[in-house]
Amino acid sequence: MSRSRWARGVLVLIVVLAAGGGIWTFVAESEAAGEVVVLNPEGESGTALVVYHPGLSGYVPEVVGAFADGLLEEGWRVERVPAGARAPTDLSRYELLVLGSPTYWWTPARPVSRYVERVGNLEGKPVAVVVTASGQVERSRALLEGQVRDAGGELVLSLPLTVWRPNVDGDPRPNEEVARELAGRAGREVAAGLGENR
Repeated sequence: MSRSRWARGVLVLIVVLAAGGGIWTFVAESEAAGEVVVLNPEGESGTALVVYHPGLSGYVPEVVGAFADGLLEEGWRVERVPAGARAPTDLSRYELLVLGSPTYWWTPARPVSRYVERVGNLEGKPVAVVVTASGQVERSRALLEGQVRDAGGELVLSLPLTVWRPNVDGDPRPNEEVARELAGRAGREVAAGLGENR
């Protein structure tokens, strides 16, 4: 292969990767459209607002849904909405804010961070953070935790869940199944813990 052909091949590869990265970044940075969905409208144990970025794989909606199911099992009313313009910023009627975010470029999805910025002062509101990643979730999780603390939120849970790394070492079940189980259990525990403090 001649040098010029090789150079053109490398250039084409760089352009393709750059375009793919641009598309990836565009999707990861875009706010998702969606209405607030109310689950268990008659729930009397508490009211939670779940704000999440759906991500590219469907993993975040699954684990955030499992977390919400845990709250529902404890008799909570849950309002669920993608991080975007329709997500409520007046949190006065909620006992819990749940933030669900995938990880892109080792950081939480920008729409979730922008949502926290729009809310401003969390005024001591209990906040549960569910952060997912293909493998390396620690930095993204720490950044979202820090943003919640800086906004005056009370971090009651930080749950990191991965797609490729085992969420529980030695568990032979599919990782997604384990993640849903962990998220559901976490939802029940947070609901029970907040219920004791009421």
